[in-house]
Amino acid sequence: MNYFVSFFTVAILLIWAPLSLAAQNFPTQTGLVNDFAGIYSPQFKQSLETNLSAYEIKTTNEIVVVTVKSLNEENLEDYAVRLFEKWKIGKKGKDNGILILIALAERKMRMEVGYGLEPLLTDARAGIIIRESLAPAFQKGAYEQGTLTALHRIQSVLTPDSVASASSSAISSVNTTSHTTSLTTGFLFLLIVLFYISVLIIVFISAFFAVSKSFWAGGVIGVVLGVLISVGFQLQQSLLVVLGLGAVGLLFDFIMSRKTKLAERIRKKGMWLYVLTASWEITWFIIHILLLLTSRSGSSGGGGSSRGGGSSGGGGSSGSW
Repeated sequence: MNYFVSFFTVAILLIWAPLSLAAQNFPTQTGLVNDFAGIYSPQFKQSLETNLSAYEIKTTNEIVVVTVKSLNEENLEDYAVRLFEKWKIGKKGKDNGILILIALAERKMRMEVGYGLEPLLTDARAGIIIRESLAPAFQKGAYEQGTLTALHRIQSVLTPDSVASASSSAISSVNTTSHTTSLTTGFLFLLIVLFYISVLIIVFISAFFAVSKSFWAGGVIGVVLGVLISVGFQLQQSLLVVLGLGAVGLLFDFIMSRKTKLAERIRKKGMWLYVLTASWEITWFIIHILLLLTSRSGSSGGGGSSRGGGSSGGGGSSGSW
């Protein structure tokens, strides 16, 4: 493995990630009704803004309607989640926000639901509202009627008493999920560290065998390892394990002591220089794995991050007309 290539790859990842996020331009929020596609009349927009504002004051639930002319080849679900978090829809700690996103050019729609409201406005219910209220009206060009009907159905589902109970349940579920995720991440990190240490030990032993003049040392090391493993795990077939590892050690030392490419490389560089070089390359390999795990964790649809406002749990539903 060429560590210069590894370093260049990591550098590109570190530079590209923030630039790709910065390249996504979101419109500035103007209120609860953001008609950037111009499908609503001024009178309807004002009336709807008043309705949603009064509903927010009464229940603290924040419903935001957004229409855009085009997604510009962006994925609908990803755009909705990022816009939700960018605008911090909902209240911090309650995560009681809802985003209704309409993409006019693509003829697509998305209902993004915060953690606190997911137990009530489930994915299935959101999908029914889209299919029965939004999509049929939008097919006829009745954008205002479809939006109003959908909002009435959403508000009827989110009654104040049930919202309070559902929010507590959702927060408890999120905390449990976060704890489980932390344990899983810690376990993976421990496995990576153990793998790293094991590989370094193998590299060091390989280098030692390659520069040694005899191959009996491999048998001795194998026998010692066999005894330690047998005693530590209290194995019944301890003699078989000791003899087996001793034979493997002899064979491995014999191979490394011959004029193989790896042995010649070690002899040419020197044992310690080879160990340091291999350690450097393995380190960059571990960094690649950690970056991959981090990127997958960050892109999973199961969670959002609360940054002063509400958080999206990735719940909701999508549709088209």
